[in-house]
Parts: sequence; C-alpha cells; structure tokens
Amino acid sequence: MGRPHVWRARRLPVLFGVLTGLVVMALVATPAVAFWTATGAGSGSGVTTTLAAPTGVTVPPTSSTTVAVSWTGSTGSPAPTGYYVLRDSSAPACASSPSALITGTSCDDTGVAAGTHTYRVVAVYRSWTATSAASGPVVVSTASKLAFSVQPTNATATLAISPAPQVVVQDASGAAAPGAGRTITVAIGANPAGGTLSGTVSATTNASGVATFPGLSVNRAGAGYTLTAASTGLTSATSSPFAITAGAASRLVFTASPATSFAGRAFHTQPVVAIQDAGGNVVTSSTATVSVALTTPGGATLTCTAKAAVAGVATFTGCLVSAVGTHTLTATSGALTPAVSTPFQVIAAPTALNWVDHTTSGCAGPTGTPAALTYTYCFSLLGNGTVTSKVQLVDGAGNAVVNVGQAITITLSTTTGGTTPTTLTIPHGASVSTGSTTFTPAYLLNPGSTVTAASSGFASATATLRSFS
Repeated sequence: MGRPHVWRARRLPVLFGVLTGLVVMALVATPAVAFWTATGAGSGSGVTTTLAAPTGVTVPPTSSTTVAVSWTGSTGSPAPTGYYVLRDSSAPACASSPSALITGTSCDDTGVAAGTHTYRVVAVYRSWTATSAASGPVVVSTASKLAFSVQPTNATATLAISPAPQVVVQDASGAAAPGAGRTITVAIGANPAGGTLSGTVSATTNASGVATFPGLSVNRAGAGYTLTAASTGLTSATSSPFAITAGAASRLVFTASPATSFAGRAFHTQPVVAIQDAGGNVVTSSTATVSVALTTPGGATLTCTAKAAVAGVATFTGCLVSAVGTHTLTATSGALTPAVSTPFQVIAAPTALNWVDHTTSGCAGPTGTPAALTYTYCFSLLGNGTVTSKVQLVDGAGNAVVNVGQAITITLSTTTGGTTPTTLTIPHGASVSTGSTTFTPAYLLNPGSTVTAASSGFASATATLRSFS
C-alpha cells in the first residue's frame, strides 16, 4: 500500500522541472504580460430585429402600357439596401430584380401587356427580404385611336370656343387608354368658309390620356365646320359639326372700287362697301348708313348719295367724279373704322357720235363726214333705198374712244320713214354699237329724209337720204 506514494514522490521533481523550462522558454519568446481574473454573478438579454416590409403600394386604376408604381419605404432598423418590384406576384417589373435594386420609392413599369395587374414591392437588406401587400388593381389598355371627349361648340368669329375641346386616347374597344405625354394635334377638317384655326392646336395628354385645347378660334363665319385630331400611330378623329357666326360690326371694307372712268359720267363699277367684324366677316344684321367722299379731290367733286346697308352691304349707284385725275374714295359710318378704295383714273369723256360700217341699197354715196352723211338717188317710182349702219363713240377730233363707263344707249329718230331697231347700245369696253340699224325713208319721190343718232351729252350724228344729188 505504501509503494504508490513513493512513486508519486519520485516523479514530482521531474514534472516541476519540465514546467519550469516551458515557462522560461515562454518568457524568452514573448514580451511580458500581466492579467487579473475576477469572478462574479449577474444577468442580461440580447436584441432581436426584423426588416420591415414596404407599405402603401399604389398604382393608377387605369393606365397605358406604362404603369407608374409608388410605395412607402420600409421603416425601422435595419434600413433596406433597396427594393425590387413584382408584377402579379412573380413577374419582374420596373427593370428591377434582386441584383438590380431601386433605391427610391417609385418607378415606371414599361411595356405592360393589356389586362388587369397588381404590384408588390420587396425590400432587401443583405440576405433578408420583406414583401409588401399587393397594390390595388390597374387596368392596362393599348392605345389605338382618338376621340373627341368634349366636342367643339358654336362660337363667334375670332373668339375662343368654349368649353375648350378635349381629345381622349382610346383602345380598340373605345375604352380610355390613359397615359401622359402623348402629343395630339388638331386642325380644321370641313372648312365651309375658308377659315383659319388659331389658339392651342397641339397639346399633350395628361395621366388620363386626355389632351385639352384652350383658346381655339376660327376667323371666318360659316356653318358646318369640323375639327380633326391626329397623333402618331393612332387612328385620327373628326369632331361633330359646329358653326361660326360674325361678331360685332367693327370696320368698313370696299368690296368693289371704281375702275377707270369718264369725267362727269357714272362709274361703270359703282362702289360697294361691306360692314365687317374684326375677323373680316360681313355683319349681315347691320343696316348702318355708309357715306363716301373723294379722298384726293384735286379740283374735282364727287357726286354720290349715301346708302343704308342691306344685310351688311351698302351698294352705291350713279356715283361720278367731275374732273380728270387719279382718285380714291373714303367710306365712313359712325364709329366704324373707315375704308379707302383702291386708286382709279378719271379720264376725259368722249363728246360725239359717228356713223360707221354703213352699207346701202338703192342709193349712191355717201358724201360728207361720219357725223353727217348724205346719200343720193335713194327714191324712185318703184321703191326707195335703205341704209344700214352702226354708231361709234368719238372725241372732239373724231377719234374713236373706248367706252370705260356704263353702257351708252343711242336713240334713233327720223323725219320720215323708220328705223329697225329704234335704239342701239355701245357697251362698256367697246367703241362701236354691238348692233346695226336699218333706215328706210318714206316712199315715193320724197325729196329728203333723215335719221339721227343721239345720246345725252354727245353731239349727234345724222344721215340724209335724197331723191337726187
């Protein structure tokens, strides 16, 4: 029983030596350190955290193929590194994915197929994810055509059409196809009066796919106007018809001015003055009295009686200027803006008539001047001669003059016998009468018979038929 104790006693010095050597080696190899130990007792607890899911995922109730998605970001700690969006629970949306995160709280999902869709947003922090509740549904439709959602209404010329016309983008079925930023242009379609469209003729759609066109106006009065709407890639639309009426009377306008005329003789083209609104439309309800005056008298006087407008138009008659020169007329009526005619020439009037283009039957001759002809041997027991002739307009020297005035009526009178016809006419733009007259003197040994061509203000022309020379 005592031997084991002896064995242990013998080995203790050896173990002690080994330990001492190890300690010495440690001291040589590393710097000296000192430490203390303490003991005690106590209690504690750890903190557990969770990544919060986004909330309030919002989409519009309807949209085009681009859907705007927004949400409220995750709150608390840890804050997410970013988000990705899922369409209909699983399809990647907004070009996002677990490896392509969105750092904001909104995005546009493009190229979405037509149909009804919902969206979820996933928050990401390291390997943690938290998914939001689904958004409300969005109905996506494909834009196909345009339609007027607010039609143009009847309006006054140059004033804005009210309410402002609106155009909506629709899908093939006629349902609205929302989507902002699409450019739509309107123009006049049916144009019964040659009007011009002013105002906002190009506009972009709002989020509902509607474009509004404020301040549109048409300057010419007429019934049956339409508007057209067009946008690239969409079927165009035509509005319902509407009318434009004239506005308040504003100004006078010469719609007809005199042309070159004879001094002291009525103008061939008499003045015509219209009462118009600011857009140039005749105010057909106006019966205002219009007067004209000679703007550039130069020693001349104007004879012209004021006229009351009929259906907005004053038509003058019998107006003339007394002396040669270049003239203009001025039209006035109360507070309306006056009008000035285009310039016109007044030239010297012709003074006489001549016989021309004459032929005879059974007479010799003629002798004398074109204003006084004499035919001989025109009578016999068996009959009498005849003369057929036209009448010419001439000046004092006998030179032919073209009639720039109104048509001149020539009256034919005889001492004995008769003429067929009894009047001739020298029309505007001509020098000679368009027709001829045939003079037949009284039968049987009449020593002489005359025919006279006359017109007020001109020296007459006479032809005489005699029995002998």
